[in-house]
Amino acid sequence: SRHLYERMVKSKKFENVKIYFATEEKGIKNSVKPGSNQYYQLLATSRLVISESWMNKDYIKRIDQRLIQLWHGTPLKKLFFDSSEYDILRYNID
Repeated sequence: SRHLYERMVKSKKFENVKIYFATEEKGIKNSVKPGSNQYYQLLATSRLVISESWMNKDYIKRIDQRLIQLWHGTPLKKLFFDSSEYDILRYNID
């Protein structure tokens, strides 16, 4: 994802695009707290959403919106239940 971000910043196609990061990590430029009102506002109005992981179940992609799932190493893993982290698994099970 860092490589993708750096390429986007260097590209003229994205020179007038504001890029935000959904994270609770401190010191990240243009960060938005996941689950905050600003987070949902940006999801609702963004033309492009890039995710490194699963998206919240309440996220509904608009027709005119692009969603890119990076899923680092997806071809090398089992999809869905490849994590042993309880918190991730419980959100992916209906």
